[in-house]
Amino acid sequence: MTDTSNRLADNDPQGESPKASQPDKSPSTSNAVSKNLGNKHALRHGVYSYALLPWESQEDFQALHQSFRNDLKPRGSAQEHTIFTLTHWAWKRQRVLQMSQIGFYRSPVAKSLKTGEVDWNERVSLTANNAT
Repeated sequence: MTDTSNRLADNDPQGESPKASQPDKSPSTSNAVSKNLGNKHALRHGVYSYALLPWESQEDFQALHQSFRNDLKPRGSAQEHTIFTLTHWAWKRQRVLQMSQIGFYRSPVAKSLKTGEVDWNERVSLTANNAT
C-alpha cells in the first residue's frame, strides 16, 4: 500500500515546485510573466492552486485524506492516487464554499440584513421584481 501523505511536502506552498526549479526553455518572456500572474491568482482565491494555501491547515487536509483512506481502503497505487485526487477536489470545494460565504458577508445585502434595514422576505421580493 502506498502512502500519499508525503505528497503534501511536494506541494508545499513555501517551497519551490519541481517545475519552477527547471530552467525555462521558452524563448519568450511572456510565458514567465503569465506563470507569475497565475501563481498570484492561485493565492488570491485558491481555485487554481495545486497546494495548500499558506493560511490553510495541513493537519486538516491530512485528516480529510486519512478519513477517505479509512472509508475506501485503497489497494494499490492507482486507488491511492484516486483517493488523493478526491481529497484534493473535496478540499477545493470546501475552499470555494468558504470564499462564497466571505463574498456574501462582505456584500451590502448582508449588511442590510444584519442591521435590520430589510428582512429576508423583502430582499427576495426586491430581487424577484428586478429579475423581471
